[in-house]
Amino acid sequence: MLNTEFDQLEESNKEIKEQIQKIVERGQLSNIEKENLERSLKDECEMLQEEIERNIQEAENTKKMFGKIQSSVATMVSMFKQSKFFLCVAQKMNYEDGIGFTENNIVSYLAELEEYISSLITYNAFKREDPNAAISSIPLDQLQEKQFVKKKD
Repeated sequence: MLNTEFDQLEESNKEIKEQIQKIVERGQLSNIEKENLERSLKDECEMLQEEIERNIQEAENTKKMFGKIQSSVATMVSMFKQSKFFLCVAQKMNYEDGIGFTENNIVSYLAELEEYISSLITYNAFKREDPNAAISSIPLDQLQEKQFVKKKD
């Protein structure tokens, strides 16, 4: 009976040792997996940081470009105002108080300038007695012809 119990204990010890070995292997695998995951996340963070830096640089370049054209636009608009041109469609914009061009407002500022330039083109066409003076500021050569198709009933 002692031999049988001894054999069972040896078998049980062997199974326990195997289980301990499996747990240790799992722990080692999870450490390796953790290291791989950590390495992967660090790489991703570095990539995202580089992308952020590129975007910041691009935003700074855009801001500089806006600054370069802002003074020219302000000068032209001021000259148009002094020459008694007026706006019919676009809104008068404020160039005072250090307001700068941004992605959100640049379209409004350029629309104001565009309307003044369009008025100047039309004015010069009337001055030349162009028969199409009223539409002279419309770039007819760049417009696409409208295709009118009758709807089927």
